[in-house]
Amino acid sequence: MLFYRFHDADGPTVVITNDITGANLPKGESAWIADGKTEISERGGPRLGVDPRHIIAAIEQDGIFVGSVRGPQTAMAHGPGFAAERNAAPPASSPVPRRWGKR
Repeated sequence: MLFYRFHDADGPTVVITNDITGANLPKGESAWIADGKTEISERGGPRLGVDPRHIIAAIEQDGIFVGSVRGPQTAMAHGPGFAAERNAAPPASSPVPRRWGKR
C-alpha cells in the first residue's frame, strides 16, 4: 500500500499517513517535513521496529501512524487521541540506530 511519510523537524518522530498533504498530522511545536512516498506491505519487514500490519491497521483506523526513528522501544502507534504519548520525548538512553544515518 502506498502511504506518505513525514518527520518532525526537531526530533525523532515520524508519521506515516494516507494524506499526501499531511493535513491530518499531529499539531506540535515544530514543523513536519515531507519525506515522500513509502510502500508498506503486510508481508514486508518491520518499519520503525513495528510490524507492517500494525502500521497499516493504525492508518486505516486513524489516518496516521506515529513512530520514532529511535527504534521499537519508543515506537508509538496511536491515532490522534493519544496526544500525551505522542508528544512525550523518548528516553535519552535510547541511541539513534546508525542505519538511519543523518537527515
